Amino acid sequence: MIKAYCLGLLTFVTIDTLWIKYFVLNFYTKSIPDILSIANQNLIAKKEPAILFYFIFYNCLFYFCIKTTSSLQESALNGALLGLMTYSTYALTNHTIMKQWSWSLSITDILWGSFICSVVSLVIYGSKN
Repeated sequence: MIKAYCLGLLTFVTIDTLWIKYFVLNFYTKSIPDILSIANQNLIAKKEPAILFYFIFYNCLFYFCIKTTSSLQESALNGALLGLMTYSTYALTNHTIMKQWSWSLSITDILWGSFICSVVSLVIYGSKN
């Protein structure tokens, strides 16, 4: 179980970091430049909220992948649904209250959340034994 936890966490943080660095930074800079903290074309992220997010989110994802599933397919589906729900909450709330937020930002973020959570769920479930 510890192996599955660590491998899933490593997968989640690695893939999400690559996504942010190579796609989100450019996409968000073009779409919502006024609300980002950027220096020398690098996103300046606050470490404490990021760590807290990954801790809370990943532990919930891990719980739903291990405790509520009985197959690899079910784990992938549950992960995708959790990603859909949580990333939709973030994206659509931003879309509701931020002038610069667009449908392309919302749709991209929601699809990303569904994808990454499904992939990480597969890693967790596949490595739990």
